[in-house]
Amino acid sequence: MARVTDDVRVESVVTHHKRLQQTLLLGAVGQRRVVDDGVRSVIVSVVLAAVACAGCVGYAFIANTLATAGTPTLPIASVTPATPSETGR
Repeated sequence: MARVTDDVRVESVVTHHKRLQQTLLLGAVGQRRVVDDGVRSVIVSVVLAAVACAGCVGYAFIANTLATAGTPTLPIASVTPATPSETGR
């Protein structure tokens, strides 16, 4: 029974120590902000930026593909007209 009481006291002291440490480092409980408040908005911002970048890259790829679709990729041999001396006249 004494061992259980000692464990409860040790846990109580550890909890009290953590609360005092957080109060000294971060201020009173009412003045503190939870880390999750800023982390969620940062994650949403990063996801939206990634979607915007992917949209821009996709648009550029499609625009480039459509622009080069009408032009042949291999050079066409140019045909030069025959001169009168070559025709034998």
